[in-house]
Amino acid sequence: MRHNRFQNHISESIFTLPFCAVTATVLWWWPLGRFNIDYALGWILSALCTYIILETNNSNFLIRIRTRMVSCVWLVIITSLGFLHPISNASIAAFCLVVSLFLLFKTYQQRQTVGWVFHSFLFLGLGSLVFPQMLVLSFFHYWYLIVLLRAISWRSFFAGIIGLLLPYWFWAAFCALTDNFSPIITHILRITEWHPIAIENYLYLPQSWIASWAVITITSIVGGLHFLVTYYNDNIKQRMLLYIYVFQTILIQVFLLLQPQFFQTLVALLAVCASPLIAHFFALTNTRFSNLFFCFTLLLFIGLTVWNLWMPTFVF
Repeated sequence: MRHNRFQNHISESIFTLPFCAVTATVLWWWPLGRFNIDYALGWILSALCTYIILETNNSNFLIRIRTRMVSCVWLVIITSLGFLHPISNASIAAFCLVVSLFLLFKTYQQRQTVGWVFHSFLFLGLGSLVFPQMLVLSFFHYWYLIVLLRAISWRSFFAGIIGLLLPYWFWAAFCALTDNFSPIITHILRITEWHPIAIENYLYLPQSWIASWAVITITSIVGGLHFLVTYYNDNIKQRMLLYIYVFQTILIQVFLLLQPQFFQTLVALLAVCASPLIAHFFALTNTRFSNLFFCFTLLLFIGLTVWNLWMPTFVF
């Protein structure tokens, strides 16, 4: 017998997403107290991400019940991360990843995938203009196409390469006009920018950032383990797409632990990939433990929001 706990009321209510959207908008501007173009652009990108994540869930049925928890979890996470509110390389990279995954999922077991693959890799390429390491994700996108989505062909393979390199072709053409290729060469060489692994690389990070990463990590681990244990309840397409989010989350976590100098951008990408896993757990469980964990997680994110927005320099 299913119990209608607080967790279930929130995850299944049609008012949850509007409430989260209004709250996120208020918290985006209230601490600032004035209009700022960087925050306005960051808010627009976050809103677009929310809409595309909602469409990704609706068109692919990532969660097998009617819920908007994926978008709600994304809004809760991004609202709590006050350092990501102004537009930055991190917010642009997150937006490009959201769109790229949305387009990539369209290829699932389709025969004509050239257009979807081209545009999916095009957004990866656009994202790499602000975060060159996103080019590494293209290798995993091909792996998803071959193993999980089963939508690869020679035409789609080359379409992905063309889409990925197209932004650089335009950039190279501009450099040719200005007779200065040093910016594009320097940018491409940044892909190999790997700092030695040392404890000092983690010490400069603010405690609020580390706490935010820890909360996202713990909740995503719980969500990912819940999916891996109960995957048989999902249909095959849901499993394949959620496997992609699991692999992406693990990949970003490893990258973040090895290269913390990219913390802001990587935690934004982590929020994109972790949101469906966290939402999957909260939407599809109804035990006493899950309800308590939901309430505890909600309090943690409220605390992180206050900490990041009003007390970023607070130290225990």
